[in-house]
Amino acid sequence: MSPSSLFLSLWSLGTLPLLLAPWIPQVISWVIGYDLLLCFLFWLDARQTQQLPWPVVQRKLPNALTQAQPATLTLQVTNPAPTSQTIWLYDAYPTNFEASTQTIEVSLGPHEQTTVSYECTAPLRGQWDFGNTTIRTSSSLGLFRRQQQTDNACEIAVYPNLTSIKKYDVLARSHLQAKLGLRRQRRRGKGSEFDSLREYTPDDEYKHINWKVTAKRQFPVTQTFQAERSQNVLVVLDFGRTMGASVGDKTKLDAAIEATLLLCHVAQQFDDHFGLLLFSHKAETFIPPKKGKHHFRRILKALYPLKPLDYDIQYKELFRFIKSQHRKRSLIIFFTDLGDEEAAQRIQQHMPMLKSNHLPLCVSFADPQLQQHIDTPVGSASTLYKRTASLELLQDRQKILGHLQRHGILFLDTTPDDLSTETLNQYLQIKAKKLL
Repeated sequence: MSPSSLFLSLWSLGTLPLLLAPWIPQVISWVIGYDLLLCFLFWLDARQTQQLPWPVVQRKLPNALTQAQPATLTLQVTNPAPTSQTIWLYDAYPTNFEASTQTIEVSLGPHEQTTVSYECTAPLRGQWDFGNTTIRTSSSLGLFRRQQQTDNACEIAVYPNLTSIKKYDVLARSHLQAKLGLRRQRRRGKGSEFDSLREYTPDDEYKHINWKVTAKRQFPVTQTFQAERSQNVLVVLDFGRTMGASVGDKTKLDAAIEATLLLCHVAQQFDDHFGLLLFSHKAETFIPPKKGKHHFRRILKALYPLKPLDYDIQYKELFRFIKSQHRKRSLIIFFTDLGDEEAAQRIQQHMPMLKSNHLPLCVSFADPQLQQHIDTPVGSASTLYKRTASLELLQDRQKILGHLQRHGILFLDTTPDDLSTETLNQYLQIKAKKLL
């Protein structure tokens, strides 16, 4: 409980006549009487207000928020008192969230209930804490305010941005995936595999008649097909120290997570099994390849709280783990940071233990600023230095990728902004060529 601005103003106003005390001594008695009356009114106001029940506030949150997407959060406010109340609400959202307002003011009549809302944006994925909502009300005469906190602290999950998945679904319905940056792939052979021959019936498609066999047997014979077998896709996600570096407006790990979720979504539409291995200096989480909506949610829950660990990835231990725990032939997509030629050499050194049974694809991150510095006209010593340094870094990068290429290792080097699209293109190309 604290005095309101109205009470402080009235108290200050009552002290002004003291300036006349040297000439009018009776003013002191008047001021004392005024202050005593004001204190009595304050006590009476406080006594009446403290008997009133506190407003009830319930916070209503969605099941989860989406990174960088505004969400509407709702507070349900109930005034159980028999008198009207003006209520100020301070909702304790996480400090790194961006909110449309910090204070919400609402006036409620006796026993009235209402809902108020505000927009909130979570810039980072993960698990975040909401604190207690602070309630402040004014007294009946407005001479003081009282304050307390509701017991409504809670946690909420912030999932990675799934905009690319929603956009893919919308465009796929209209066969407009090219607008997402996907290249049309020409598939070798049919979309289904030959199964057997049988006698033609009127319900069969005319194009499936086998004319050679029909000529031999002297009656129409049609071919039957079975769906192509499901293939396995395993994403190995490095979340070691270097994956926490920012490139553009997102970290390398954020870009890899978004690409993984889009790839998982599309792979299941192709009836492929999809798995996930989270790895730094050791295997942290392994989800064997499966399919289905429940399996997608399991992968999403494993990815959204992921933070980079302060370790360097150990490729030898990684490949040993895959060889021992996952033996069924799969497309294995490695999201990792090839920061130097030594890392590429370690991959090349230990990759043979996987290539005999799997099809590995190494995906790494290009820095878009390097090419920007190279293309910038030289106008000062600073731009010349940046251009020279960028050329050297780009040449070193080409050596790293050339080392992988010489040893027959599939790789993809792209910027974080293009990572989801280019990885998906590579997956579709591998399926079209039936490399797996």
